[in-house]
Parts: sequence; C-alpha cells; structure tokens
Amino acid sequence: MLRRALQPRWIIGGLLVIIAVPGMVRLGFWQLDRLDQRRVFNQRVLAQIDAPEMTLDADALTSDLYNMEFRHVSVTGQYDFYEQVVLRNQAWNNQIGFQLLAPLKIEGTDEVVLVERGWIPAENDMPESWAQFDQTGTVTIHGMLRRPEELIGVTNFEAQDDASGRQTSWLSVDLEALSFQTGYDLLPVYVQELPQGEDFSPPVPVEADIEITEGSHLGYAFQWFTFATIAGIGFPLFMYRELRKEEVEENMAGEKDQTVGEE
Repeated sequence: MLRRALQPRWIIGGLLVIIAVPGMVRLGFWQLDRLDQRRVFNQRVLAQIDAPEMTLDADALTSDLYNMEFRHVSVTGQYDFYEQVVLRNQAWNNQIGFQLLAPLKIEGTDEVVLVERGWIPAENDMPESWAQFDQTGTVTIHGMLRRPEELIGVTNFEAQDDASGRQTSWLSVDLEALSFQTGYDLLPVYVQELPQGEDFSPPVPVEADIEITEGSHLGYAFQWFTFATIAGIGFPLFMYRELRKEEVEENMAGEKDQTVGEE
C-alpha cells in the first residue's frame, strides 16, 4: 500500500491538503476575530446611543469626541453658508438628491463643527439655489456625532469645482480636505442633524443608518472549520479506501491468474 501511496496523484493531493487545511483554519479564526470586533463595535455604539444628549459646548469640546461617535448632541451657533457644500448621490424617500453640509461656529467658543443639515432635491445642484435653505442667525441643532468617511480607491476631487475654485460637490465627508478648503480647523467629527417632528421641507434631516448585528462572521467561521475538517480527515480516509480497493483488486487478479495457470 505504501508503494501505491507514493503515486503522483496522491502526493499532489496530500500536499494540497497540507497547504489548504492551515489556511482554512486561519480563515476560520479570522472570522471569529471579525466577530469579536463587531461585538465590540456594537457595544460601543449602543453605549453612545443610550447615553443622554450632550451639549456641545466649551466643556464638552475637551472630550474625546472621535470615540463618541453616535452620541446624541445639541449644539448652538451660526452657520457659515459661504463654505456650504453638498454630498452628492444621496437618497431620501426613494428620491435622489444631495445632503447639505455647512460649518457651524459654536457659540461661546472659537471651534467650528461641520453639520450635515439634511437632504435637498436633485434639481438644487447649483450653489446659487442653496440660499433658500439658509437658517440665518443663531440656531440650535440636535443631532448625532459621526466620524468622517473613508473612500477606498475613490477620490473626492473627481467632483467639479465652482467658478471660485472651491469644490462644492463631494463624494464623502472628508473633514481633513474640508478643513483645508474652508480654512477652519474643523472638529474631528461632524454632526448629523436628526429629524425633529414631522417637518419634511428641505433640507430634510435623515435618520442615521446604524446596523447593530453580528453579521455572518460566525457562520463563515463554521464553514471554514468544516471545510478544514473535511479536507483534513476526509482526504486521508478517501485515499485509504481507494488504495485498499486497488490492493484488493490486485490480489483478486493475482489469485485469478494463479488459478488459470494451475488449470
């Protein structure tokens, strides 16, 4: 049987299994690690959502706001509408449009925070049309802290600039780039304004889309461990059965030849 096991097909198959099984086990543990990360994320998000609303004032600005994403906040100040931009390709109620983004100078401080004010229809694609949505004077916003977005393999600078050289249409909330454009040292988080009441006139604040699930990581981990078990145990059993079958057939053929020779 050992001689037969050294055939190229069994050697190649065995090498593939030796390579594949550790890889599949590693992928299984990677999925479990992703599951742990997701659970930590869920706990962090739920802790912030359940926390009482925080007033974004001089005292609160000393907090680690970046790690307080999804915390409900209120902030009072005045908008700088000259530096207002839009986030494009945004949907609300099955309609395509934009999200208005404007810097808000926080009252009683020298700090400025970007506010996602809400959705406007797609026909308002030119900055000249945004004045109708201005909220002049001192305003108080109720919303949620959000981290800036990262685009993988896509740059915000594909959007067109206006005549002044400012970029008015963005693909994501890039606080670093917006700080450079506006000249403000924006906070490391922005405020997503949340709906208050049943007023659906633009700009329409949109509820934050937060997914609190564990995803499919546990199922994927089980699949990878199952594949590793099948390959690690199933291949040797299959190989043994085939080699045993070949050995039996060879013995039977030998016995038959011996019988014919004796006759």
